Parts: sequence; structure tokens; C-alpha cells
Amino acid sequence: MDFLDSYCRNPRRIAEYFVICGLSENPKPYDLSKVITNAEEIIIPEKSVDFTDFPEPIVDIQVTGNEIPSFLKFINLKEKDSVPDGFHVIRRSITGKFKANIEGRIGDEVYLCYRRGRDKPPITNISMFVDNGDRSLRPGATKISKTLDGKNANLRYGLMHPAYISYSRASASSGIDQLAVIDMCIIIPSKQETCPPAFNKIPESLTSNPLVPYVYLCFRKSLIKQHTIAYEPEILFRYHVPPMSMEFDHAVNNQTERDSLAQDQHQSLADSVNYESDEPIDPEICQVANFCLPWGASLESWSVEQDCPQPNHFTFVLTNETSQRLYGVAFTFHEPYDVKNLDKDQCYRLGVDPEPLFPSRTATDTSTSPLHSTDELDPEEEARITARQKHFLRSRVGDRVVGVTKTMCLLSRWSFPVAFANFLAFLYSRCYPAANSDPIPLERYLAYFLCEVPFPDQSTPNILVELCAAPILLQLPIETNASSSCEPFFYLLSQLGVDLTINLFVHMLTEQKILLTSVHHFLLTQIGEALTSVGVHLLGGVGYMIFPLQWAVVYIPFIYMGHVQVIQSPSPYLIGVDSRFFDFFRMPPGGGGVTYVDLDTKNFIPANCPGQIVLDAKLLPAEPLKELRTTLTRLHRQIRELHHRRSEASTNFLLKCLFTEPGSELAQSELNALRLRTDIGVRVKEAFMQFMARLLKNYRAYLIPVRDAERDQLFNSKGL
Repeated sequence: MDFLDSYCRNPRRIAEYFVICGLSENPKPYDLSKVITNAEEIIIPEKSVDFTDFPEPIVDIQVTGNEIPSFLKFINLKEKDSVPDGFHVIRRSITGKFKANIEGRIGDEVYLCYRRGRDKPPITNISMFVDNGDRSLRPGATKISKTLDGKNANLRYGLMHPAYISYSRASASSGIDQLAVIDMCIIIPSKQETCPPAFNKIPESLTSNPLVPYVYLCFRKSLIKQHTIAYEPEILFRYHVPPMSMEFDHAVNNQTERDSLAQDQHQSLADSVNYESDEPIDPEICQVANFCLPWGASLESWSVEQDCPQPNHFTFVLTNETSQRLYGVAFTFHEPYDVKNLDKDQCYRLGVDPEPLFPSRTATDTSTSPLHSTDELDPEEEARITARQKHFLRSRVGDRVVGVTKTMCLLSRWSFPVAFANFLAFLYSRCYPAANSDPIPLERYLAYFLCEVPFPDQSTPNILVELCAAPILLQLPIETNASSSCEPFFYLLSQLGVDLTINLFVHMLTEQKILLTSVHHFLLTQIGEALTSVGVHLLGGVGYMIFPLQWAVVYIPFIYMGHVQVIQSPSPYLIGVDSRFFDFFRMPPGGGGVTYVDLDTKNFIPANCPGQIVLDAKLLPAEPLKELRTTLTRLHRQIRELHHRRSEASTNFLLKCLFTEPGSELAQSELNALRLRTDIGVRVKEAFMQFMARLLKNYRAYLIPVRDAERDQLFNSKGL
């Protein structure tokens, strides 16, 4: 296809802005005063609000008789087992009202205990293992088979198949971005206790005796970072894509223009160009930076024995007062920090030995003092560290490595989450770890993607940009919701399952307060987009003016902690937030009428409002609901099969794709997987569309004109 001809017919731009956020030359400490003031009612009492404070993970310091380490131990208080030093015994359930006895035999008092620390690789998962002969432990998992005094730790005492608690551990070289278990608790559902927010409930009961209440183990996972300093994030570079033109002399590779664009960082992103009357209100610089780096621009350090932090991507949505949306795709990564800029206070806070950076005055030759000494390391060990740290080696100080967070972001009026994420990942792979191996500068890639790749139209609805094996597929957006793909519906069903998806649908139709949490920010926006599309756009209307359904209330699929007070809003909303929210905050007093859903654990806590009817699938018509559930169940089965094939293959697909040529077998495989996800998403959306069509059939017949209706009756509820 002729690109120039495409521009003449379709002047839309793929993106509005390209932005780089990070740590400025003169950074300011991260300001928490507004957070503390505005969110005072939801701050956990006696909790210090410090976003760089990460809890210690649960670790293993005990050894059983068969030399298998175990982080969890059974304590039999009746037989006076001694509690190991540093262990915490779970004596009470989550409410503190009941004993957390997990032993089913009458008269026994057996409890769980654990220890936190950083001296061993942390625990990453906990589950129940039933030894029925057909199942085996997951690779790398360990079961707790003995109590402290050497007795059998079988939880199914007297039954045919024994059951044990099992756990998995991170590798010794796991990085600071590893998710690990940081807390555990016991709940007793028969005592009206529920799984706490952000916790994962093990579905099997720890007790099997029908004469005692069933008790369940819940655990929570979070990051295991330790040495972090947060600063106010700032825009380091911004580029506003100009209007489409017949000429491309304005491309980003003009160094003079790039420098001029980066000078004034205190104005709106669109101060330099204003060319469309219907263009969304441009976000302020600080707002974009806070969304791109929601925890601030951070200096972080890790051991030379740990893997480097992996880059990650996520999406967010900026909305103005007229409900116009600007979609952002952020790609966050670490890059080596110039350790010569560290002061002594930063060294102490990062766990870095300041001596190599600030040698004593008695040193004979300070000018040649190395930042790291290799005297104690043999060549083989030094080579192993070099291979692990790669380009971060230049920011090594002794046995620590210092990195700084940075984000590349594309802002667009259209939603291209996968394509933008893969393009930004491609830029990262070419311009950072492999900067010396690619002669093409970053500006040329940007000019090609932002100014030369045509926008999809009716004649060419799919534009495939072949830069690497990772699929950069631009699909024609749907006019009603600016979405370029039905992938959000795939993630919705994949992450939540059939029942929870339908329950959320009911809450969307009835305009409830919905709070989504996840440690994966990408999922928050994807599922938020799917939910608003299900509740708003399935009737085939134009734009957002759809009768009778319209999500006209607050919609923030991902909010950074600086504005977390918005969850106290009295009006309905759909808001997504990082799961670390519960490290520092709690739900509004009395629950605030908020329905809570954790996307990682499928933990669903409906709003507890006195006098309000229970909102669930039973409110929906039986026959259409049955068809909807049948269709979603079939599609969910296909999703599980797709995940199973993926888990059996290689691990880091994105990294592998970035260094693989387009047109290869891997590239075709990834493109097929993308299209399969989109196809499943389309069918999920169609299932809801068919349901809505049946639900709203003859809807007008049940409407009562305002003039003819009684004052206390505006809708004929009997028609339902």
C-alpha cells in the first residue's frame, strides 16, 4: 500500500505524544504531605506512609530431619512444642476473636507459625497438596510432612488420601521485582470471616473434621524490594506529534527541534501545537509523570548476586471533564545510575558502602581507587557477575548495583496497548542494552512509527509494523470506544473467570462503586476498558450518547497513590489501584459501599450496605443468563488451553521476540497468538451483546412517560 496515499485519505495520527519520564538532575524528595492530608480517613492507624517501605518476605530458616528446609512449622501447644526464635505463631483468626487451631482431632491445639527475613530466598506460593497417587508436587515445591517434634503433619488425618501444605521458593538469584509471600492469616467462614483484601485464599480447608469449623489459610504477595529512595518524577523529554503532512521534514530526528521541545517542562504538553478543535485537553506535565512512575522516580540497589530488574509495561487513561480519553502506554525500566553523583546519605539508604566513593584521606592514590574490588573474587565468579549484571556493571559499588527507574510513554486518542507496548519494548532493546550494536538512532524509529506508519482505515483495517518478532499490529479502532482490539474482553474472562465476570457485569449495570486492585497495572486498564465497554457500548450507539446505558460516572482504571483519596467519593465509580494500597490504606469507614475485586487472586468482596439487596447473577433473566454462562464457560475453557500451551513453552517471550527478526517462525507464532486472543475477545463481547439485546427487548414498552406517570412511579418495575 502507498503510505502517502493513506495519509491523504486518513489524516489521523497513531499517537499524540512521546514522553520520557524519570529522575531529574536536581530531584525533589517525593512529597507525601498531600496524600497524608487528603487520605487521612483511610490511612491505617499507627502506620507510617512511606512508599519506599517494603515488608520483609516470609523465608525459611529451619531444617527438618530429612534435610528439607521448611518455612512453615506446625506447633502443638498441648504437647508444649517450643516456638523457634524469630517465628510468629498464628494463634488467632483474622478478626482476633477465635482460635486458629488447624488440627481436626478433638483436644489438640495445632497452629501454624512463620518467620520473616531476608537471609534466604523468599516463599513465592503456598498451596495444598493431596497425595492421592495421581498427583505429584510441582517442580521445585516442598511439602510440610512433619511437625516440629517429628510427627506426621497430615491435615487429612483418618482419611484415605493425606493432604499437606506445600510451598514454592524463589531462586537464589531472584531480583528485587520478584513477588513473594509477605503475610498470612487464618479465616473461619462459619464465623462470618472473609478473606482480607489483596489476600489469596487456598480453596481447600485446613481441617477435615466435620465436628469443628472449617478453617482456611490466606496469604498475600508483594514485591521484596529493600533499598529504595523515591523522588518526584519529572518529564525529561517530550515530543508532540505534528499534524499529518505530505512532507516528513519535521521528523523527530531533527536534533534542534528535539532539544527545543525538552526545554520548557512546566507547561502543558500541547502548548506548542493546537490544530484540532476536538482534541482532548492536554494533561499537565506532572500528571503524566505521576501516572508513568506512580511510586515516584526511584534510586534502587540490589546485590550483584541478584538478577537485574525486568522492564514492565502498563496502560492508563486520562479523562477530561467532557469524558474525552487520552490513552497512555508506559514502558518502565531501570538503567545504570552514575554512582559518582551519590552522596553519603544516599549510600547509607541504598545499602551501598560509601568507602569506594568517598575514600579516606590517608589513601595513597584516591584517583585510581576502584568502585569495586575483585581481589576476593576468582575470575570465574567475576565473569558470572558480569554476565548477570550486563550493562549495569558500570553502576556497581562493591557488592551492590545501583539503578534508576525511567519510563517511555506513548499517549494517544486511540487504544493500541499491545502494539504500543511492543514498540516501546523494541526501542528499549535497541537503544539501551544494545545501544552500540544498532546504528539506527532512536529518533529514526520514532519518526517512522509516529509519522510514516499509516493509521488503519476501512480499506486496510490491520497495519502490521515489522520491526521484530513481537507483533506490532495496529487494528482499526471501534468508533464507540476508541478501542483497537477486543483483547480487553479476553483478559477480563481469563483473569476473573465466568462467575466473577458476570457478577461484575451486574455491578456495572447497577452503577456501583467498584475498586479493582492488582500488582500488574496493565491488567487494571485492560479489564477496566472491557467493563466499561460491556456496560456502555454494546448497543451499537455512536460515541458515548447511548440510551439507556451509559457509564457517566467516575472512571479511572489506574490511579497513582498521590490521588488515592478519590476512592472516598460518595458517587459510583470504577477505579483501579495497585495492590500495595493495602500496605498503607484501608477501605473507607464502614466499607463505604465499595465492591472490591482483586484481579490477581479473584478475591471478591461485595459492598456491605444495610438494607441493600444482594447484587448477583440471580437478578438477571434466567434464560439469557444460562446462554451467556454457557458461552463464557466454553470460551474460558479455550483460554485455559491457550495458557497451558504457553506455560509449557519458553519463559520470556517478549525478550526473545525483541531480538528475533520479523517474518520468522517465532514472529508468526506470536502473531497467531495475538489474533487468537482477539478472536476470543470478540466472541466474549458478542456473548454480552446478545445478552443485552435480549435483556432490552421491547424496553420502550415498560417506560412510562413522565407526564403520565405518578410522582412516585417513573418506571414500571412489574415489567421485569
